[in-house]
Amino acid sequence: MNHEDREGHDALFARLEAEMTADGGPVAEILDLARARAARTGSTDPDGHSVYDTIPTPAPIEGTVLPPADPVPAGWNEADPEGDAPWWPVWIRTGQGRRDRARYMTRRMRRRARKFAARQRTTHGVLPRAVRGIRRTHEWVQGTEGIYVQAAAERARIQAKAARSAARSARFAVLDRDRARKTSERAHEDVERAVKDHADAKRTARKARLLRGSLAYGPVAVGELTAMGYDGWWGAAGATLLTVALAAWRGRRTDLDEAEVFSERSELVLDPGMTPRAFGQMLRDALTEDLGLQVADLYVTGHAWGFEAKVQLYKAKPADVTARLDDLEASLVARPGSLLVQQSAKARPLFTLRALGKDPWRGQKAVPYRAPKSVSVHDRADLGMRLDQHPLLLPFLRTNTVLVGGPGSGKSNGLLDIAEYLTACKDAVVWDIDLGSAGAGLDPLGDAIARRATNKADAKRLLEDALALSVTRPRLFRRLGMGRNWEPSPEYPALVLIIDEYPALVAAGLWDLVAEIIRTGRKSAVNVIMAAQGATKSFLGSADPAAVQTRIALACRPQDVTQLFDGGALGEGWAAHKLRPAEGKVLNDVSVAYVRGGEHVEPIPQRFAYLDDEDAEKRGTERLAAGLVQLDQDSLAMAEVDLTVPLSGGIDRVRVEVEDLDDIDAAQETDLPPLLTAAIDVITSAEATAMTTGELLAQLNGQGGDFADLNPVTLGRALGEFGAKARPWGKGRGVFLADLLAAAGAYRNRSLGA
Repeated sequence: MNHEDREGHDALFARLEAEMTADGGPVAEILDLARARAARTGSTDPDGHSVYDTIPTPAPIEGTVLPPADPVPAGWNEADPEGDAPWWPVWIRTGQGRRDRARYMTRRMRRRARKFAARQRTTHGVLPRAVRGIRRTHEWVQGTEGIYVQAAAERARIQAKAARSAARSARFAVLDRDRARKTSERAHEDVERAVKDHADAKRTARKARLLRGSLAYGPVAVGELTAMGYDGWWGAAGATLLTVALAAWRGRRTDLDEAEVFSERSELVLDPGMTPRAFGQMLRDALTEDLGLQVADLYVTGHAWGFEAKVQLYKAKPADVTARLDDLEASLVARPGSLLVQQSAKARPLFTLRALGKDPWRGQKAVPYRAPKSVSVHDRADLGMRLDQHPLLLPFLRTNTVLVGGPGSGKSNGLLDIAEYLTACKDAVVWDIDLGSAGAGLDPLGDAIARRATNKADAKRLLEDALALSVTRPRLFRRLGMGRNWEPSPEYPALVLIIDEYPALVAAGLWDLVAEIIRTGRKSAVNVIMAAQGATKSFLGSADPAAVQTRIALACRPQDVTQLFDGGALGEGWAAHKLRPAEGKVLNDVSVAYVRGGEHVEPIPQRFAYLDDEDAEKRGTERLAAGLVQLDQDSLAMAEVDLTVPLSGGIDRVRVEVEDLDDIDAAQETDLPPLLTAAIDVITSAEATAMTTGELLAQLNGQGGDFADLNPVTLGRALGEFGAKARPWGKGRGVFLADLLAAAGAYRNRSLGA
């Protein structure tokens, strides 16, 4: 807007203001209307004046509008549609504009100086950039010819050893001396060719390095010497600063792996200062120089759990690396057991090496909640997480399983995870046999398990019943329209036997029944899950691990790994013997396992999720209240299995067991012992599944019972005489309502039998 236009606009605004404030104008009309409304509504003071009378009428503005002291030329501030602008900025035309521009530039320079100083502490500083640029220039000068020189030297060394061996054989040969001599001569010729190839490779590499070095370092050296000769040390200092600036420009861009380290330092947990590129270089040097292996190709990627290297060897196999894995850990300064080698299925020289960080299982969640009868045995069970962050999925339909792990390996936790999933199935019945620890392994889930055996007689009965079902069920296939296999459903469920501490069952002489179930139970959906501390014959008896579909190895011995997987498993990377069991309160590699079977064909570590005892007890109680899955009557009748006869020392949960005590009294008029009746009433009234012996005794005496002569120890013994002895519960021992009901049923059966 030019000066004349501005004066016209000012005159227009002054005329409008005068018209609005004059008599009869819009403002005067608004004030008259407001005074009339105040008179009607009584909004006046005691003298009769309206409150609006105090509002003064705006007076017109008088005076002369002065032009700017330094007017802007017309047309200089107008925006051009095509983006055209004057050659000379507006601020140059006025003194105030030049002063404002100087202040702005000063502030901008100060800010840039502060940012430059702060940037020197990062990877984008001048010195880090210069170091990076010098390193890249040096790597370009060195080139890749050194790899071929090393390979030629290694071939020459191997040929020399072979020539010495051939010469020694020719010298002491008794038969076929001429052939041995010719073999020695050919070996020496091979040595000469290998030495010549090595010399040629060194000569070629030297020439290439000299050429690149003269191109990279020659101009710098000439510039430094020229500047020093022209202006002495000041000239040399200036040339040095120029060289540093050029090196900083050469390294202005950070490598991708370096950027990851500085921006996401927490993601690379192996070493905060280690990058995939640096680890790859260290690994290549360790394999070639320390282990004497030739590396054809190597590629490293970083993960949240550590580094993963894809390696291709030259005329070597991964078993050569596995045999000297301890030496490789020493060369890389790695934690014992943190390097894992996996043989590739594509080619023998290919393998994957994983370097685990301090906490590779960070972020793993606990066992998810599963409502009663919410899953199926047809589905794969989600039991944990693999090292590559995929879920650990295991099948259990028509699948036998063996878990092997030493003390502190987390075997009980893995078995508890499996039992938790199976007891939540709507089409599976779970039986438990534990002769080694009296059922302590699955005790937190005891309420959800249909039958439990903790002595030899009961274990034999459960195995005989399961074997009878596995043998006779095929006769029902056609009648039930199931085809050639038993298809589990809520009406016709599968049967799974979980056998903890399997060596105790072997010692009891019952392993032949288990072997027969493994042989005949697949089509009948009667399967076995075994857990032992070893995989040799002394632990598993005649049960061949190779005949079991799913094999799980936690922290165990090398011979157990070989027995579970095969003779070459150690060389292929099945390194369960490298896992460290828990030591005191230090968990180490607890519940970490190698799984083989089904889709699990690669030696990738996997970890079972954690399930605490309190949560397991709540789930077991909930599933018992919802009603346990029962075996179908067709199978029981065909196999002649009678589940109404209780076990002698274990737990047998059939449908009659969950009946209320009043229903039992109405059906069978047999009086129970007072102590047993009172204990059932107390726990039932409290709506609890179990009570400690101390709490139960206090409740019994509080209700006026005549049990003053008992203490918590004698109370447990007295109830144990009826078959409801105290078992581990929480941090102490408790009496379970299910055991009391089973004892009541057994007492009535004995009374009726008598």
